[in-house]
Amino acid sequence: MRGHWEALVTNTSNAVRCLKLVCRSVFTLRHGSGTRVQNVRRIIGSDSGWVLAQTFLFVSIALVGPFDAWRRRSGSFPASVRVVGAILLIASVALARRSRADLADAFTMSPTPLEDGVFVDSGVYGVVRHPMYTSVILGMAGYAAFWRSWWVSAGLVATMAYLYIKIRLEEQRLSERFITYQSYRARVSWKLLPRIY
Repeated sequence: MRGHWEALVTNTSNAVRCLKLVCRSVFTLRHGSGTRVQNVRRIIGSDSGWVLAQTFLFVSIALVGPFDAWRRRSGSFPASVRVVGAILLIASVALARRSRADLADAFTMSPTPLEDGVFVDSGVYGVVRHPMYTSVILGMAGYAAFWRSWWVSAGLVATMAYLYIKIRLEEQRLSERFITYQSYRARVSWKLLPRIY
């Protein structure tokens, strides 16, 4: 029994370390000049409720993975699934970094575009309209595979439902803010995955 508790503590501390790393990466981003608090406000944008819901969902899923792995004590998936999960996580981070770089100062976690934000339709945004959300889905799928957790898989489904609603709202607001958005939608017809959706 003691070994199981040690495994739970180790898995949870690893998940907390990963979460801290993600939070530190997101919230220490600098947008030109200004303090970190101003930068965080800029990233969160005007719709803090959406950001809070998203954060709660992601943190809940992050904590479920190691707990579920500890609770099961033995995987019902082959170990190779964990390798696939790690590859998906790496791909997710690479796509998120590229998407973030393409957005530059237009980046916000809110579905409402920034007042001084510019419309970005190049880079990965020339392939799909929401590559940052694609990276989230890849990351969740990788996390579910890495922990071999059905609960995280259920969280992935909840995340996809949340993103579906958020994308609809975001596209409506982008259409209102940028007159070129309709032609962009016609040119880049895929929301998340080329030739799929």
